[in-house]
Amino acid sequence: MALSPDGRTLASGSSDHTVKVWDLQTGELRYTLSGHSDPVNAIAISPSGQTAASGGEDQTIKLWDLQTGELRRTLSEKGSDVYADRLCQ
Repeated sequence: MALSPDGRTLASGSSDHTVKVWDLQTGELRYTLSGHSDPVNAIAISPSGQTAASGGEDQTIKLWDLQTGELRRTLSEKGSDVYADRLCQ
């Protein structure tokens, strides 16, 4: 899980291969981000609160636009699953 710097958005990775983005002011699900082909083990939100990075067992890191829910870029971590300790370094 990751909390945005302003405390308004929570993002969580899941074993169902998605990232869920929640609006903490309303308690409503804002987006379900699909794109990983395996469980999502790590999630981080940028200091600006505009971008989330997710990583998982599909050996990719995905960068998401938190304003639109769109996938911006996919990075490959060939040969290694991605976990939080690698994503947040």
